[in-house]
Amino acid sequence: MKLDERQTRDAAALVDFLEETASSRALPLVHLLSPCEPVIRELARRTAECRDRLRVSADFELPGADRLAPRTGACDASLGCGERFWTGFRGDVEACVRRREEGVFGYVVAWTINDPKALHRLVRDGVDGILTDDAALLRRIVDETTAGTVGAVVGAGLDPGPPGRERGAAFAAVNPGRERAR
Repeated sequence: MKLDERQTRDAAALVDFLEETASSRALPLVHLLSPCEPVIRELARRTAECRDRLRVSADFELPGADRLAPRTGACDASLGCGERFWTGFRGDVEACVRRREEGVFGYVVAWTINDPKALHRLVRDGVDGILTDDAALLRRIVDETTAGTVGAVVGAGLDPGPPGRERGAAFAAVNPGRERAR
């Protein structure tokens, strides 16, 4: 879920709702993200005791996520390529993966990536998740790149399209078994 600056007060209510819901039934891990520092700070404060169920990502399309996100209290980083050049984006992703290995972040997720070469590179670079519009392509790349590793998962979005052709957003949990630092 992505929240904008108008929803800072709603962030606390959302966390309360998700906590109530999680206590009455099993929910998957939920990632809450925002590009707005006040929202991230509120979400991080409210989820400090429940990071096994609710994760907060600082959401960036601009350079510097590895330096800026920790100041917000976010436990994860989410990076969008947007209109940036690939070289700069990839440098930011690599910096966040290094910071993850240092224990600064738990998860590093890249979005929305559709280019086959870029998807291959991100999987090899060790990001934890990738959002794409081509679930079948991502599934193939993850299968090829992570052959023999346990736990690589690709989940199609809500709109799988016609049989035999997945479409809609997909998320690849590339390193789901890796021990989380935060």
